[in-house]
Formats: sequence, structure tokens, C-alpha cells
Amino acid sequence: MLKKSLFTFITRAINSSGSVLLSLVLAIYFSSDGIGTYMIAIAVLLGVNMLARYGSDLYLLKNCSIHYIDKNFSSFKSEIISSIKFVLCSASICSVFIFIISLYVVYFEENLRLGVLLSVFSFIIPLLCFLTQISTLFKSILKPELAPFFEFNFSSFILSIVISILFYFNYEISLNFVAVIHLVIIFVLLVVGILTLYVVDNRIFTAKLLKVSPALKPNKELTDMFVPSFMHYIIQWGTLLIIGILATESDVGVYSVAHRVSFLVKVK
Repeated sequence: MLKKSLFTFITRAINSSGSVLLSLVLAIYFSSDGIGTYMIAIAVLLGVNMLARYGSDLYLLKNCSIHYIDKNFSSFKSEIISSIKFVLCSASICSVFIFIISLYVVYFEENLRLGVLLSVFSFIIPLLCFLTQISTLFKSILKPELAPFFEFNFSSFILSIVISILFYFNYEISLNFVAVIHLVIIFVLLVVGILTLYVVDNRIFTAKLLKVSPALKPNKELTDMFVPSFMHYIIQWGTLLIIGILATESDVGVYSVAHRVSFLVKVK
């Protein structure tokens, strides 16, 4: 038990340091303008990702945990499929919307760098939604120590290491290429997460469905579970978005580094 708790603490610490490390690495190699632009794009990505999920991850955590303890794998699988249908639909809509916004930013706001980043991130939205669901499922099957490896902050941690290695070997990369690397990392984590879930307990996949699983629909329960996620997002990213609107990208970069470092003392 102690060993498991220690491992969970370590993985959470690494996860929590992911955004901080990425901020520092971007600040070193891309200046305050670069980090400001990238962090604005990340803030938009995480905000839209939160809207696309609309509390479905917490809904999964609540219901799947009960089904898993009761060894009701048919209902467990049914909940997953219902959530996947809901997220696939909402994430696709959000992805298209952000892609259109990226075109507006490029052609009307004349901000090519931010526009291209948003266009790349629009493809990340569905992947990140499903990655978050994978992380939630690990918590549901009583493997919380594995969950941090399949969250956005861990992808940022890996990205920071990749960027540092590339620059160490004198590879010149752009912010747009960094975004593409981020996309690839999240995709790989998603695939690894599915495979790991299968290895840990394949009964989730092999269970037979007793009935067709309809897609989740926005309701009071989902809304109640969405509100805490929304408040958490506002606390972490709301000020950065306001600064992005009222000030320069360089100001956003300076604030982002200071803000991320302040969160380092909090290990989730």
C-alpha cells in the first residue's frame, strides 16, 4: 500500500511539473513572445476540450467505478461506449469550430503564428478528449497511479524533453513544429493508454453488451459535473486569457512562466 501511494505521489509530481517545465523550455528557446503565443493556444485547447467533454469524464469516474466494484463489466462497457459517442460528436464540432477560428485569426487578425497553432490544436481536441477518458478509466478500475501518464500535463512533460533534445543537437524548430510534435505525443499516449488498459483488465473490452448503448445527452447530472471543471479552468487559465486580450503576447509569456512556477508547489 505504501509503495503504491509513493508511486502515485511521484507520478502526480511529474504530471504537475509538466506545464511548468514546458513554460520554462519554451521561454529559453522561443523567448517571451513564443511562450505567450503557445500558452494562449494551449489555454484555448484546454478550454474547448473541457467544453467538449462537458463533465463526461467525471460521469465515467462515478458510474464506471461502481460497475467495476460490482464486476458488472457489461454496464461498464456500455457507459464507455455512451461516453465515446457523446465526446466524438461534441469534440468533432468543437474541432471544426476552432479550425474556422484559426482561419479568422490568420486572415483577419493577421496573426499567422497563433492561427497556425490553433489549426494544429484543432486536430488535438478529439484526441485529448479521449485521452482524458482513458485517464479516468484507470481511476475507475482502481489504478490511479497510472492515470497521470495519460493526462495533458504528462504530454507537456514529454514535449519539454523532446524540445530540449532537439535543441541540444542543434536542430532548429519552429513553434508550429512543436505543436505537431505535441499532437503526435498525445496520439501515441492515447494508443499506449488503450493497450495498457487492455493489458491491465481485458474484461472491459471482452464483456458482451446486453443492449445498445445510446450516446450521453447533456443533462443536469453532466452539468453538475461540468461546473467544477469549469471553475478549475477559470482559476488556472482565466487570467492568462484576459491578459492575452488586453496585452501583448510577450506579457502573456512573462505571466505564464510566473504563474506556472507558482503552481509547482501544489502536487495534485
